[in-house]
Amino acid sequence: MSRIKIIQESGLDDGESVAFKFLREGKQIDAFLIRFEGRFHAYENVCRHLPVGLDYGDAQFFNREKDFLVCRTHGALYHPVNGKCVQGPCGGESLFPLEIAVEEGTVWLVEAGAESS
Repeated sequence: MSRIKIIQESGLDDGESVAFKFLREGKQIDAFLIRFEGRFHAYENVCRHLPVGLDYGDAQFFNREKDFLVCRTHGALYHPVNGKCVQGPCGGESLFPLEIAVEEGTVWLVEAGAESS
């Protein structure tokens, strides 16, 4: 298992997000980390309706109320905890989750074969 540092735990407040990239089998993967209700969750940054990033490159993944993740291209809403599409053209599909670990104040991506990009 490879571990890649994403951010210090204290660097992300509830309702905030950060984008990051990593390599999987030589291919760059766009991803993001959120903090929601005190817990961290990470997903690949690709909408399940169309293969586009949810944000506009500005690492803003939450809606205004900070209760759902939103695809800013067409407005699909995803639940922050499980990534499931709850509204929009995604038909109940879910974002691709990434395994993370929080240890000694640092949030890590944990994925077999992942490399820093």
